Amino acid sequence: MTRLTIMALMFVFYFIPLHATEILKVGIYNNSPKIFINDNDKPSGFFVDLLGSIAEEEKWRLNFIPCEWEECLAKLEAGEIDIMPDVAQTKEREKRFDFGQEVVLSSWSMVYGHKGNAIFSILDLQNKRVAVLKNSVQYLYLKEQASLFDIHPRFIETENFSDSIGLLEAHKVDVAIINNFYDASNHAIEQTNVFLNPVILKFAFPKTLDTSIKNTIDNRLKAYKQNTNSPFYSAKKKWLDIQQKNGFPIWLKWGFLIIGILVLMLLGLVAFFKYLLGLKIKELKTNEKILIAQSRSAAMGEMISMIAHQWKQPLSILSMIANNLKADVELGLLDTKNVQDYHQQLSNQIFYLSHTIDDFRNFFKTNKEKQFIPDLSQVVENALNLMGKSLENNQIRVIKEFDAIKNILIYANELVQVLINLMKNANEAFGKNNDPKNYILIRIYRQENNAFIEIEDNAGGIKAEILEKIFDPYFTTKEEFNGTGLGLYMSRAIIESHFGGTLSVICKDKSSLFTIKFPIINEEA
Repeated sequence: MTRLTIMALMFVFYFIPLHATEILKVGIYNNSPKIFINDNDKPSGFFVDLLGSIAEEEKWRLNFIPCEWEECLAKLEAGEIDIMPDVAQTKEREKRFDFGQEVVLSSWSMVYGHKGNAIFSILDLQNKRVAVLKNSVQYLYLKEQASLFDIHPRFIETENFSDSIGLLEAHKVDVAIINNFYDASNHAIEQTNVFLNPVILKFAFPKTLDTSIKNTIDNRLKAYKQNTNSPFYSAKKKWLDIQQKNGFPIWLKWGFLIIGILVLMLLGLVAFFKYLLGLKIKELKTNEKILIAQSRSAAMGEMISMIAHQWKQPLSILSMIANNLKADVELGLLDTKNVQDYHQQLSNQIFYLSHTIDDFRNFFKTNKEKQFIPDLSQVVENALNLMGKSLENNQIRVIKEFDAIKNILIYANELVQVLINLMKNANEAFGKNNDPKNYILIRIYRQENNAFIEIEDNAGGIKAEILEKIFDPYFTTKEEFNGTGLGLYMSRAIIESHFGGTLSVICKDKSSLFTIKFPIINEEA
C-alpha cells in the first residue's frame, strides 16, 4: 500500500476500548518525536501517547487524520478535525482556534546549517536561503526579526521538517529552521549556536467544539503533571528527554536565567524612576502655579501704575474745569453757553476715564475660551490703549506697520498681556532719556499660515552675555524690588502653550527685535 493511499485514510487508534462513547478526529502530521506516523503506518510520538492515555480513561475513540501542517490548521479552523496537538499559542492563532489552559510543552527553534557553517547570529542569515515550515510561528518570528535587523534572507517554505532537512542536505538551501525536539543527529548537517523564539505548545480546538472536551483534557493534564508517575512523564521520558539533553545546552539555560534576572532588575529600575518622575512632575506643577500667581500679582501692580499714568492727565483737566467753573460763578460770567461747554468737557473726560476702566477690566478677565477677533491689529491696539500714556510721557513714538489678518481665533487677553510685557520692557529700557528719536516699531504680517507680530525698539539692545537668560524665570536686570523676572518667562510660556507658537529675540546695533509667531486658526476669507 503506497504512502499516498495511507495519508488518505483515517487512522483508528489501536488501544481504544470497544465501548467508546465519543469519537474525536485528531490531526496528525510528521514532527518526530512529538507526533508522527511511524514506519508501520501507525500514529506515534509524545502527543499520541499522551492523548491516547486521556482517551482511554475518558472512553473516547480517536480517529487520526493525516495532513501536512498548513492543511491541518485549515481543517481545524473548518471544524473537520476536533483536536490538533502540538500547536504554538499566538495572538493571531487565538483568533482562529480555541486553546486549552494547560501548557503541554515549551519549545524553541534551532538553526541548522552545513558542516563548518559560519552562522553565529541572526545577522548571518543575510541573503541566505532559509528552509522554514510554512505558516509556522518560527517562520513568522524570523520574518519579523529579519525586518527589525534589516536583513533579507530568501525563505523557502516546506510542508514539514523532514523536507527542510532534505533541502539542506541536498545543498538547495543554506540553513533550515527546526524545532528543538526534532532528532537531526542522523543527518549530515550541523547545529549552529542560533536559537529562536521560545513558545508554549498546547492542544488546539475548533471554535465550534463543545468546550467540555477542552476542559476534560485540561483537567487530565493538570492531574498528570502533579504526579511524576503519570502517563505525561512516561511519554515525555520515552520520546523527549534524550532529545532535550542534546538540544538545550546548559550554557543557554544559564543565559536565560541571567537574562531573566536582568529583566527583573530593569523593571524595578523603571518603576523606581517612574515614581521619581511622578514626584518631579508634581513639584513642577506646584512651582508653575506659584509662578503664575506671582506673575499675576506683578501684572496687577504694573496695571495699577499704568492706570495712574492714564488718569493723571484727565484728572488734571477735571481739576482745571472745576476751578474755571468756580471762577466763572464768582465773577458772574456763567451763562447757558458756558454751562454747555463745561458739560461737554466734563462728559469727554468722564467718558475717557470710564473707557480706561473698561480696558483694564477686560484685560484682567480670565477667558478660558478663544475669542474670534475680526482683525489681529485690534488686539495690538488694545495693548497700545493701555500703554499709550506711559509711552507718550516718555516721548516714545509708536510706528505701526500692520497687514490685515482677518477673522482669527485666539486668546486675546493673553496676547495683550504678552504685548504689554514687551512694550513695558522697551519703555523702561529707554529710561528717562526723552529723545524724540526714540521709537517702538510694531509690525503685523503673515507668512503662509502663520501670523507674525514684531516689536522693535532702539533702546540700546540687550547685552550678549544676558541674551540667553532673559526668558529664564526670576532673571531680571532691574534694580531689586523693581522687577520679578517673570514677565518674559510667562510671555514665552503663554505663546508656546496657548498659541502653539514661539517668542524669540535678536539684537543688532542698538536695537532689539522680539518676534511672536503662531499658526492662524479658523481664519475666514
